[in-house]
Amino acid sequence: MRRRRSGHSGTTLLELMITAVILSILAGAALPVAAVTHRRKNEIELRRALRDIRIALDSYHRVCLSSTGGQGNPQGATPSAGNTGPNPQGVTFVPEDDPDRTCWPSDLEVLVEGVETNVPGFKLRFLRRIPQDPFNTDDDEFDQFGWRLRSTSDNPEGSLTWDRRNVFDVSSGVEFQALNGSYYKNW
Repeated sequence: MRRRRSGHSGTTLLELMITAVILSILAGAALPVAAVTHRRKNEIELRRALRDIRIALDSYHRVCLSSTGGQGNPQGATPSAGNTGPNPQGVTFVPEDDPDRTCWPSDLEVLVEGVETNVPGFKLRFLRRIPQDPFNTDDDEFDQFGWRLRSTSDNPEGSLTWDRRNVFDVSSGVEFQALNGSYYKNW
């Protein structure tokens, strides 16, 4: 004959099933929130990277124009950041690879590698590193960092293809829609 204990502390199969159902419901609700949070983090990173590259491009353009006495080709975008007047530090450079005299860099690497200036032994650098597009890791048709590059000679109404001559703007290389309804390629 078996005796029953009055203080039974085990769990029943029904209690385990109810616990499993509650945990699966909570996990199902947490996964979409985590996905949106990850995407929002990447969007913030994309906006920061675009801003940094565009400020560096505009700084290069501004210093180049002040170095050449404003004799750059007016084609392309005008600087949107910083002072557009003479270079207050007196540092000048002449772009080496700019046959059209646009005062825009030939590629993004120029912003990191820097340019020789009128100050002996001083290279003027505009970026520490080129940020990666957080949504585009392919480098098939875009540059190695996933960016779609635009040249001053590109047709603004046409496709966004870079003619490999100079860079005055960058955008994301992906066609995805952002959380706010816009497209990353249009940022």
